[in-house]
Order: sequence, then C-alpha cells, then structure tokens
Amino acid sequence: MSTAPSGLVQRARILLLAGDGVEKTEIAERLGSSRPTVLKWLGRYSESGIEALGNLRVKLHVIADNYGTHKHANVTAWLAKNPRTTMHFTPTSCSWLNMVEIFFGIITRQAIRRGTFESVTDFKDAIRTCVNGYNTRCEPFT
Repeated sequence: MSTAPSGLVQRARILLLAGDGVEKTEIAERLGSSRPTVLKWLGRYSESGIEALGNLRVKLHVIADNYGTHKHANVTAWLAKNPRTTMHFTPTSCSWLNMVEIFFGIITRQAIRRGTFESVTDFKDAIRTCVNGYNTRCEPFT
C-alpha cells in the first residue's frame, strides 16, 4: 500500500516511462492522463529537476549541527536555488543533543531497523511501544 500522493506517483511514472523511451502520447494513454499533462511535467522536470515535481507549497526545514560542511559554498548555492528549504543549526555547545542522538539510536535499533511496517500507523505504534518501555524504566537517561 502506497502512502505517496497519487499525483506524485503519476509524475514519477511519467518520468520513468519517458526515461524508457516511451512516446509522450503512449505515456498519457498508459496512465489515463492527457498528453498536455505529460508535457507539463516533463517540461517542469527538464527546467527545474526533480524538485519541480513535488508540492511547491510545502516548506522543508533541515536541522543540522554546526559542522562546517553544512555552510560550504556549494550548500549555500543549493539553498539559494531551493528557497523552500530552510536550514536551522543547533548551538555549538549543546551537549544535551548527544543524549537525544543516543535515544534516536536506541529507537532505531530496537523498533525500526529490520522492521516491516504495513502502514505509517504500524510504524508509529512500534516507535510508541519502544518509547513507552523507556518511559516505564527511565533508563539510561536519569
């Protein structure tokens, strides 16, 4: 079961079929779409890359540490071309964040890694069960 919005799935299929050399009219027929729709999304991809296929109204916030590479000229240039993305940097002296990273590692190892989740709800339930277990014992974070 896919949780991706159907429009995004259709756009991806348009790109994949076009990449396989399928004619635009045939792409439209296979996907039950119109040729102008196929042309529109191929044009957006050609002009702006994969980002143009997503929901342009959605803002992306990236939280990162203050490591120098995150402020490299290439990253700054990419951010300038992608105004939907905002970088937020953690303070340089935030030792408490190490504990948060450790906790995420525990959740990853005990609840997520090698897991098979049929839905987002199943995924959330696995995480919630893990967190509730730690809240009961309050170890090693007390």
